Amino acid sequence: MILQFTSFVNLRELPDMTMNEKSLAKLCMLVSIVGLAIIYIMESVSSADTTAIGSITKDTVGESVKVCGTISKMYVSNKENIFFNLNDSASISVVVFRDKAELFDAGSMKNGMQACVDGTVQIYNEKLEIIAGRIALDSRE
Repeated sequence: MILQFTSFVNLRELPDMTMNEKSLAKLCMLVSIVGLAIIYIMESVSSADTTAIGSITKDTVGESVKVCGTISKMYVSNKENIFFNLNDSASISVVVFRDKAELFDAGSMKNGMQACVDGTVQIYNEKLEIIAGRIALDSRE
């Protein structure tokens, strides 16, 4: 395939196309900003409807939900799993297993922070909880 391409274009006749470091940095910044904008737009378009925590019942066990609220009573176990309550007008326990916690900056999570959790509703010790698959943190407190 490369041989076919070079037969159409004589690479020696092309002007010198080297980029200096400043131009390359500008190009990288532009591509990064455009990429972040695309990710933001795709996230806002494709995000699932948020479920009110109070509407989660035993009938929703096994279903995927997205809930948003305030983090409280957060702690990290010795196995590096994260546990916290997520509160809106109601409260539910959220479990983030170590393998999922590695996918985002769990070290930046703290009580009082706003977060949205995508996960699956489960029952543990006769209490409802969400096993987190994804967490979006809002650093504004």
